[in-house]
Amino acid sequence: VARRGLATKRVGHAGTLDPMATGVVVLLTGRATRLARFMAHDVKAYEAEVTFGRATDTYDAEGAVTLDTGRYPQADALASALAQLAARSEQVPPAYSAKKVDGEVAYKAARRDAPLLLAPVAVTVHALRLDRFEAGVATLSLRVSAGFYVRSLAHDLGTLLGTGAHLSALRRTTAGAF
Repeated sequence: VARRGLATKRVGHAGTLDPMATGVVVLLTGRATRLARFMAHDVKAYEAEVTFGRATDTYDAEGAVTLDTGRYPQADALASALAQLAARSEQVPPAYSAKKVDGEVAYKAARRDAPLLLAPVAVTVHALRLDRFEAGVATLSLRVSAGFYVRSLAHDLGTLLGTGAHLSALRRTTAGAF
């Protein structure tokens, strides 16, 4: 679509977005595509909505439900779990991701129900703030390193709190200087 719209053959990006996400995606065209490798590691900022009480196989609202507790945490427990997850330095990517394991893309194996062991990756949480929490839905603002999966954060929150959770909305607000 970008190639046609921009009337160019060479289009690159500095980080993709999940299909349900909206917001900033940096596109590079022509000779500028060579810069993508330098920009892909930039810090990114997001506004996220996490819904508690239900977990999914994709860790977002588009996946099949794997756990339905109907419960959600108390605000103080959520704040404590967020602080714990913000302090970590590794994160396991979701099975439905573009990560490669032994040459195979993880989401293709997940669609076949093939067992796949995704290794934790180094991540940094520069900022994580709870903006609102009402009726089992938390709105978060976060600044994170490249390679961080907000879907995994949502899933990990649900697991840590024993309620199940999934990412119900995601908007990237910045990518590096953009």
